[in-house]
Amino acid sequence: MSFPRLQLLIAAFLAAAAMTVAQDKIAYLNMEKIFEGYYKTVNANISFEQRKQDFEDRLQLIRDELNSRISEVRKLEAEVKNDLLGAEAREEARRKLQQNFDRYTAIRDEHDRFRQSGMQELQRVRASTEEELVEDLLAVIKKFAADNGYTHVIEVTGKTFNRIPVFLVYPENADITSEILKIINIGHEEEYAQAKKRLEDIRNKGKSAPAPEEGVAPTEAQPNP
Repeated sequence: MSFPRLQLLIAAFLAAAAMTVAQDKIAYLNMEKIFEGYYKTVNANISFEQRKQDFEDRLQLIRDELNSRISEVRKLEAEVKNDLLGAEAREEARRKLQQNFDRYTAIRDEHDRFRQSGMQELQRVRASTEEELVEDLLAVIKKFAADNGYTHVIEVTGKTFNRIPVFLVYPENADITSEILKIINIGHEEEYAQAKKRLEDIRNKGKSAPAPEEGVAPTEAQPNP
């Protein structure tokens, strides 16, 4: 291939590449803001918080029963070891101790199973809901891009392993986050405001609630006289 011919091919390639770049229209958005600012996300968070509270309330009931059983076991342990009691009374205490210890073990196992299964279910619901919401938002974003001639839409929320934003600098005048937020909440502005206030109230109530108390378990071994 002759050098002039090669020059012509390189020039043609560069011209085509320049035309391709010139045709690109790039937008940027903050997906985290869009996701959190979506009225459906707020409503989903309310539903999730209520579901979580129901789970925690039921778990607390089991804990309360467990703590009550622990107290009874300790009381009966003291009676079994009390030399001032008669043989018959100590034998009765020993019988009740065994029954209560067996019941304590059953409740403890129920607590552990319910806690594990409940947390797994909450995680499943959260993941499934997030996936549905993201699909809704992506459909809106893709339509907006097509309607406005954008060839690329770049998400700027992501961070590296060092927790540094992937895009340190980008043309913020090409950011479409606020436009997408308006689109996804059209006709639901009041609903969004009310739901956001309700969600804040639910979360603040959860923060102010005292942490659940858990009693110290009695000896795991079979109770002995």
